[in-house]
Parts: sequence; structure tokens; C-alpha cells
Amino acid sequence: MGWYPLIVFVHLFSAVLLMGFVLFWAVMSSALAGRFESQETNRLLALINSCRWPPVAVPDHLRIPLVGWAGGFLGVLFVSGVLLLELLVSHPELGLDQQQFGSFFDKTLHVKLLFSGMLVTGLVALAKQPRPWLIYLNSLVTLAIVVLSALLGN
Repeated sequence: MGWYPLIVFVHLFSAVLLMGFVLFWAVMSSALAGRFESQETNRLLALINSCRWPPVAVPDHLRIPLVGWAGGFLGVLFVSGVLLLELLVSHPELGLDQQQFGSFFDKTLHVKLLFSGMLVTGLVALAKQPRPWLIYLNSLVTLAIVVLSALLGN
């Protein structure tokens, strides 16, 4: 069972990075909306979206577009989540037995996956054209996923 703690760590660390990504957009959107009109806010959000990150101290050829960062976080979350489920199913001593499927755990997991699909859709739309309402919606969806994840841990 030595893999389980490592996979949990990778999953949680990637979730923190994704949450930071979503919060970055929420903070930028709020700050810009408070200072500029909506048309200028949208233009500046598009400008931020077109930049490669990190913006300083890294050679240009090593900088990654924002959508690449989000895709990387989501990819790691997907793979680590599938691995966690596989470990939980194959090793009931980790805390998940056959009786829990069809129960609260199962239903909560399905809702979390539904919200995860919504987040992926929202992040794809954000990559194409960032808008404050979409950024705030992605923030709420991410918060719901975090709450559902916490419920799954009980």
C-alpha cells in the first residue's frame, strides 16, 4: 500500500495548483472589473490569457500558455483520481468496501464527476475567450468539487 499515500499527495497537490489557477483568474477578473469598463476588462483578460507563464525569470521557450497549465493540472488530477479509485476498489482495507458502492460515496462521486466535467468545459471556454461571468462560474464549480471531495474523504 505504499503507493496510496503518494497518489493521494499528488492528487491533493494538483488540486491545490488547479484551485490557485482558478483563484488567479477570479482575482484578476475582480481587480480589472473594479477598475475598468467591461469592454476593457474583457480585452485585458484576453491579453492575460494570451501570455505564456511564468512571465519572468524563465526563458521564453520554456514558458507555457495558461491553458497548458490548466490542462496539465487536470490531466494529473484525472490520472491520480482513477488510480485512487482503483486502489480503493482493489484494497478494501484502505477504507472503501463493496457495500459503499451505491451508497453516499457512490452518489457523491458521480456528482463530483459531473461538476468536474462542467469545470473542464468551463476551462476550455475560458481558454477561448475569458469573461468575468465564466471565471466566477468556474470558481463556484471548483469550490463545489472541493466540498464534494472533502465529503468523499469521510
